Amino acid sequence: MHVLVSGKQIDVGDALRSHVSERLAAGIGKYFADPIDAHVVFSREGHGYRADCAVHVGHGIKAHSHG
Repeated sequence: MHVLVSGKQIDVGDALRSHVSERLAAGIGKYFADPIDAHVVFSREGHGYRADCAVHVGHGIKAHSHG
């Protein structure tokens, strides 16, 4: 699975990129055998942070989440 991790007006380091890749592979791999790609965007929201995740898990199937 190809994972793209980016940040909106914040710096995303290598440690965060590898952590996101590992956690996505474990979580998505539990339910879908061969996911295609994922895009995770971190941004500031008020006093906290927001993570938006979009995963293309199969032909015509996309999973979106935020937290």
